[in-house]
Amino acid sequence: MQYLLVNFREDREVVVDDHFLGATNQVIEMEEGVHSVSLAAPYDFKPHEWQVTLINSTVVKPFEVAFT
Repeated sequence: MQYLLVNFREDREVVVDDHFLGATNQVIEMEEGVHSVSLAAPYDFKPHEWQVTLINSTVVKPFEVAFT
């Protein structure tokens, strides 16, 4: 398993590969590989989407992305 941390100024649902998979500011457990990561509406954030490749992440050191 791989681990992703999506940072955002408020709690929001995280959308991975067009599925709700977790929440911002919390570590999300995912499969290894390439994924499309975005947030649920309202669409008041940038960038609109991240393309991430998850490999060699841990729960203590997750792969991190940030939306502003």
